[in-house]
Order: sequence, then structure tokens, then C-alpha cells
Amino acid sequence: MQTPLNQTLAYAVSQLRADFVAFSSRKLEALGITQGLLYFVLYIGRHPGCTPSDLSAALHADSGHTTRSIHKLEETGFVIRKAHPTDRRASVLELTDKGRQTMEASRGMFAEWDAYLLEQIPEDQCRQLRELLQTLLPHLRYSPAIPDRPDGPPALRGRMPE
Repeated sequence: MQTPLNQTLAYAVSQLRADFVAFSSRKLEALGITQGLLYFVLYIGRHPGCTPSDLSAALHADSGHTTRSIHKLEETGFVIRKAHPTDRRASVLELTDKGRQTMEASRGMFAEWDAYLLEQIPEDQCRQLRELLQTLLPHLRYSPAIPDRPDGPPALRGRMPE
């Protein structure tokens, strides 16, 4: 017998993602940033001095998308571009104070959503759920957050930072 659609893992994950997007969109709007641009801020914050090429590679984004995103982040005061210390043709990226504050606020946002979602579940089951989900991650075949895998179809382009 086939599992009803609303009882599949795929359905649950899609509902969880929709809820997180709705939750985080409100929070991020107050910070003046979109969810898509947040991942650029998170990567730059974890890798200060990275180049736009580093950013494109890490987020699996094409260079045009990365350039437009960096431009928006510069215009809105989240990121500054500086001359590369050893290559005059290149630039490096760093967060501004506003970018660092946004990065910190987003960490709280992720934790707040987890706490809200898991508040009715005993701690041992929360830990077990996290462990089970972590065991699935190495087996992903279509995730935009992983590079192309030789044993599966090419990964889609994505924005999830490491």
C-alpha cells in the first residue's frame, strides 16, 4: 500500500520549509534584507575577505547573480567591497556593522524557529530528530547546498552557505 501524500517525508519537509520562510520573511523584512541575500551575508560573515568568485563557488551561484546581489548588499549598507591586498584587479568583501548585526540577528531567528517548532517535543526526541536528519544529509542527491555528485544527477544551483 502506498503512503498517503500528506504522510510522506517530502510533504512534511515542504510544509516545514513553507513555515520557516513565512516566519523568517517577517523577521528579515524588519532587518531590511531578503532570505536570498541573507545567505550571502552569512557566507561573507563566516569568511571575511572572501572574493566574489569565492562567494559564487560556495553558494553555487552564477557570477552575474553574485554581482547583482553584492551590489544590492552594498547599496543597502550590509557589505563593503575593498581592494584585494595582493591582486589589484580583484576585490574582497566584508560585512559592515549593519551586516554583522544582521548576521547575529539571523542566528537568533534560526534558533527561535527551532524552539517554537520543537517546544512540544521532549528534549530526547528533539535530539533524536536532529541526529536522524543529520544522517540523511550525506545522502542528498538533488540539494543545491552540495556540489555535483558522481553518483547522481548534477546538483541544482543554490544559496546555502557552508
